[in-house]
Amino acid sequence: MVLSRDEIEQIGKTVADEVIEKLEKAREETRCPVELKPMAEWVVEEDPRGTCRECLLGPVLQWYRDTLQENNKKALANELSALTETATPLQICEKLDIIKTVVEESLRERLKDFDCATQSFDPDEVLEESTTAEKIS
Repeated sequence: MVLSRDEIEQIGKTVADEVIEKLEKAREETRCPVELKPMAEWVVEEDPRGTCRECLLGPVLQWYRDTLQENNKKALANELSALTETATPLQICEKLDIIKTVVEESLRERLKDFDCATQSFDPDEVLEESTTAEKIS
């Protein structure tokens, strides 16, 4: 199956929206609904739902970069941007884990919240919600 650029961008936007929604829910609940793992460990594991974990890294990277820039961590954000050109998903996730060890606690917690939302993302929920919304309209 080959997807067009527009389809890929739409999927990315849908994933990002869902992940952000999960992030907000995770913050409200103050604990992660899944056992939070280092991103490098998580990305190489087989997903029990069959989700392509590497496919979720686009929104993850964008969120990390934006958050780092907003918190005056431009050098770290630039390092992430440079990695996207040549690094493997595992190398990218290793860098995400390292970043969490070198930033201040409040930013680290924010990044962990996003890791939580990403790791608990269930594409079937998005599909179900999308189908329900289409039936309503």
